[in-house]
Formats: sequence, structure tokens, C-alpha cells
Amino acid sequence: MAPSVDVEYKRCHVKQYFKEERALRTETTVHDTYDLGVGRGLRNFGYLQTLGQRINGRMLETERVAHDCGLAATQLAELVLPTRTPAGQPAPALKFGQPRVTALLGALCLFATTPEGITNGRVRPAVAQLLGVPTAQYTARQMGYDLRRLVRKGLLRPVEGKLCYTLTPFGRRVALFLTTLHARVLRPGLQALALQITAQVPPPLRTPFTALDVATEALITEARLAA
Repeated sequence: MAPSVDVEYKRCHVKQYFKEERALRTETTVHDTYDLGVGRGLRNFGYLQTLGQRINGRMLETERVAHDCGLAATQLAELVLPTRTPAGQPAPALKFGQPRVTALLGALCLFATTPEGITNGRVRPAVAQLLGVPTAQYTARQMGYDLRRLVRKGLLRPVEGKLCYTLTPFGRRVALFLTTLHARVLRPGLQALALQITAQVPPPLRTPFTALDVATEALITEARLAA
């Protein structure tokens, strides 16, 4: 069966598939224009076409970033260290691997294409769930602090005239890259090195690192005898 992607928002539907196994086709169907804040009159048809093109473009952009979302060393350093914005505001560090930061970036991936925008109330339950704590334990004040961090690091941009934010292209790249790196490389890699779960994890990483540990211990022992 040919792979396909289906995305739904209220009564709007985006479908993506390989047309005749030759080209990628992205179709956006709007069953009720009011879901996009547009009236049903024919005079709005051109504007609806523009919205559909933007929806398709954003989906394709997200997929391109997900396919190649690497960060330069300087970009990663600026994220994980305290910095300042061009206006001189402090931008606290987003420490990679810290549970709260990991949950925050994971929640941003869920909201990458949310039409209403990212708000404290919408994203806080997702962050709390990824942290594995009740929503009340991750407070609105903590969420507000984290949103300010994301804005000052350039991951989020305030929406003019509204109390919400949208992901910047850089923010989308950072969220996808660090979340993927943690889920697919760091976590399984560390598990592979943990000797207490050797029966559960394949040995490609564990075997050479075990050999390295043995060689290192032998070298230390030899050095002590020589002394």
C-alpha cells in the first residue's frame, strides 16, 4: 500500500499521497469556510485558494525541515547557554536533555501547524503530559516563563494583536531536531550502554564500549603496577 498522510482540523482536511506513484500530491479540502474564519460567498473563493496554498506550503515546509533539520554548532551553543537578545533582554538557556526542556520542545512539535496559535492554556497540558506530571503541577507561571524563553531564543514569534505565538522557521527546526535527536539517538544510545538491561537492548553500541572499558581498566592497572 502506498504511504499517505491525512491531517484534519475541524472540517478541513489535508491529504497527501503519491499520485500514480510518480509525484507527491497535496490536497486541501475545506468543507466549511467558517472554520477558517471566512464567509461562504463566492467573492471569497480567491482568498480561500490563497489560504489553501499557504496550508499546503506550510505542510511541505515542515516536511522539508523534518527531513533535514540539523543545527550548526554555534546555533546549538546559543540555545543551551544564557544569551541576550539584540535588544539586550536576557535569554535564559534551553539546556538540552533537561526533562522540562525536552517536554517543551516535544510539545512544540505537536503545535507546529496549529491554526489558532500557541498559547499558555493550549500548550501547558501537553508539556505536563510529556513531563509525566498533573497539569496543576506545571503551573501557568512556569509556562509563561518558558514561553518567554522561547521567544527570546527566536523559536516563537508573538502574533500581532493576539495573546498567542507562532513557531518561527528556526523554532520548527530546533524543536524537530532536538526532539528527534533525544528520541532516536540519545535515549536508545544510553540504554544500549546500560549493563543492567543487556538482555533487552541489542549490542551494537554496548559491545565496543564494553571493550573500551576493559582496555581502559587494563591500562590503569598496568600503570599502577609500573609505578
